[in-house]
Amino acid sequence: MFTKKEEMKWRCPHCGERQLNEVYVRLSVREEPASLNRILDTSLFKVTCQNCGHEEYYTGPLLYVDEERKLMAAMGDVHDFAKEKDAYLALGYAVRQVPEIVDLCEKVLISENGRDDRIIELMKAANTVLLKGQQYDQMLYAPDEDNIYFELIKDAGSIGRIPFMEAVYDDMKERFAADLMNECDDETVIDLSWALDFFEKHYQAAV
Repeated sequence: MFTKKEEMKWRCPHCGERQLNEVYVRLSVREEPASLNRILDTSLFKVTCQNCGHEEYYTGPLLYVDEERKLMAAMGDVHDFAKEKDAYLALGYAVRQVPEIVDLCEKVLISENGRDDRIIELMKAANTVLLKGQQYDQMLYAPDEDNIYFELIKDAGSIGRIPFMEAVYDDMKERFAADLMNECDDETVIDLSWALDFFEKHYQAAV
């Protein structure tokens, strides 16, 4: 069995109580399909103080594997990540490293929608041109029941949305297919900085 939990020692920042809480350190969607919704609503990461009820969030390390979508994502400092990375790349998985819960949730959503997160980040990079001068902390891929948006986040709250343009996604996917296949299959940190670097390198080919 791949899925694994461990006891985590921590001190409640509210009351100071020392305690143990059980957390996931390895998680297989095949073994625990209900975990998908618990990741997206963040309840999977929640730990509660047994003394005062204060809630905190476990931020890793966690190794997440979706066998059907062929996605492996490492949140935090996963032990033996380099070895795990090589094994999953050999199996044809997309392998990603993410720093926080919100980033893991985004990768899961993108994968569930059958999209390439590299193209999503390239679209975000293109959007930064339109948003020049606007202040925000994050731009997140955000599907709802009817549409898909890029949600702008500042101080942990939404400050606006940009419509997701299917035609732009398809155009970028076709335009950069060769470059992505030749150079980026083994890259694991796919974020806005990666996309900006990619555009800087390939800009002349893109225009």
